[in-house]
Amino acid sequence: MARERILAVDDDPRILEILKNALADAGYEVRVITNPKETLDLASEFRPDVIILDIAMPLMDGFQVAAWIQADPALKDTPLMFLTAWNSTANLRKAQELQAAAYVEKPFQKEAFLGLLKQILSRPK
Repeated sequence: MARERILAVDDDPRILEILKNALADAGYEVRVITNPKETLDLASEFRPDVIILDIAMPLMDGFQVAAWIQADPALKDTPLMFLTAWNSTANLRKAQELQAAAYVEKPFQKEAFLGLLKQILSRPK
């Protein structure tokens, strides 16, 4: 059986390293990227089961990346998890408008994060 694929997008390489290690240790196939403008190309090639997006990034924010993903017919149904240090009601509302599967604040608890991811992956497609 193929491993589930997770794509993580964050401009902070330290966060990506934490995510990559936690997700790989949990048995997922993981790709990470620091440049949000390259997300669509990598997602189209990698075909992730879930995309984790930081919100506050240079060049493009996570909401802009999410809109790109949702406009792509091949990726539009991919669940999105927002991961942010900039928690606000406005950000939460925007994530809900984009029908995000989850909204997680940094710093996050590894086990709770992995449990949430498992829930998302187990939802009917």
